[in-house]
Amino acid sequence: MKLFKLMAFLASFLAANISYAALDIEISGGNAQQIPIAVVPFGNAGATKDNISEIISADLKRSGLFRVLETRGMANLPTTPTQIKYAEWVALQAQALTVGNVEPIANATSRHGLSNCA
Repeated sequence: MKLFKLMAFLASFLAANISYAALDIEISGGNAQQIPIAVVPFGNAGATKDNISEIISADLKRSGLFRVLETRGMANLPTTPTQIKYAEWVALQAQALTVGNVEPIANATSRHGLSNCA
């Protein structure tokens, strides 16, 4: 009887290890509450070889917290907060908007801001 219990224990232990090795975990989701954000091209973007607005857009998308909106074709592409026409961006359903200018300054490549559209 002891031998049977030992064999049953070993068999269950081996079966558990085999099933654990085949376990795949896929995490999906996180997109349910994404904040719609517009990232407009930065002013004076020719001052750097990198496209700052594309880098910011990619980073925001990868965070999983933001849904970056398409801004091509928009008449108003502000580079300062005073140029923002909020009604246009609310119509696009943007809850936030990034604006900025590339300014070569010591130890930095740009200054930018985030404006709330809602």
